[in-house]
Amino acid sequence: MLDEQTLPLAPEAANTDPLQVNPPTETERLAAVEAELQTIRVRLATGDETMASLRADLAENTSATIRTESNTAEIVEFFGAMKGAFKVLNWIGALAKPITALVALAAVTWGAFLTIKTGAPTK
Repeated sequence: MLDEQTLPLAPEAANTDPLQVNPPTETERLAAVEAELQTIRVRLATGDETMASLRADLAENTSATIRTESNTAEIVEFFGAMKGAFKVLNWIGALAKPITALVALAAVTWGAFLTIKTGAPTK
């Protein structure tokens, strides 16, 4: 239970001369304890309401998160496929550079061969 030291003094005792303070009566002490208990009950009820509100908000947030996850699953899958496609395109690009050089060399060689064979006229 509460100590006498922690209990507030009755309002009459708080306004009196400090040299003539009378200890609170049993009725005053019980009233003070009851007032403190009422304050605690109000705080607990407020805490319960807050907790219920937080739980409702959390449940709503969880359902919104699940909906967002299901809505974006196809987008995530698409980006994964595009990542793989870009890897393949990079491989093709890496192969295209030397192939382009070989095709250009073949074209120049063919052009030089045709020029030598046909004897292109000088200008």
